[in-house]
Amino acid sequence: MDERLRRFDPRSLRLQVGGRILRLAVPAARSILRRGEWARSFGAGDEPPYWIEPWPASLAAVWALARIAPGGLCGLRVLDLGCGLGLPGIAAASLGASVTFSDREADALAFASWNARRNAVDGAEVHTVCGAWQGLALRADFDVVVLADVTYRPSAHPVLLGLLGRALGARGVLLHTDPARAESAAFLAQLPERWPLRTLRRRTVLPNREVVIRIGIAGPENGAAELFHGLFHERSAGAPATMEPPQ
Repeated sequence: MDERLRRFDPRSLRLQVGGRILRLAVPAARSILRRGEWARSFGAGDEPPYWIEPWPASLAAVWALARIAPGGLCGLRVLDLGCGLGLPGIAAASLGASVTFSDREADALAFASWNARRNAVDGAEVHTVCGAWQGLALRADFDVVVLADVTYRPSAHPVLLGLLGRALGARGVLLHTDPARAESAAFLAQLPERWPLRTLRRRTVLPNREVVIRIGIAGPENGAAELFHGLFHERSAGAPATMEPPQ
């Protein structure tokens, strides 16, 4: 295991992706918060270390990716933007996609990339890009860009919209998940007309809570319809997305 991961006293987490159970290493979040290792940077105005925990919106994105159209993600390129632990990108790699994780936290990228390489199918590449969204250098023409509960700051919306414009290919699709935040609804309302949006709600169950997540699929009709065929009409629509607790 990467020595950077060992500093966080990692625990094992089981995540179901389609018919597979992925075993992931995740930080011991409660222990880290009790030790207060984040307090100095937080006191200086930075955000708390949101990345050290799996979030319901990420789990809902995993659920959506696992229900991609027949043929799956093999040969496609997926960008997990503001990835944190990177559950959606890890799931995508396990489904055959070549994945790029982007986050400003190098430790988050270490966890995301290690878990993705451990669970990726043969031929799936894993890349990382570290840095803030402003001026972020990204490869263009991604087939799917995942935004899992990262649109909660309106001041960041113009930057994110610019990144999407550069990152999405001509048939690329945005997968956006959030716990029905008003700020995120405002972001979705700003999507260009060339990216028609469809949404549904998904109940997600974590060990200590249950949250209803809004799932948005935006992109040209040909790309979105082909990739997420049946997502809005499948019989299992009432079943929640679930995740087992770290061990």
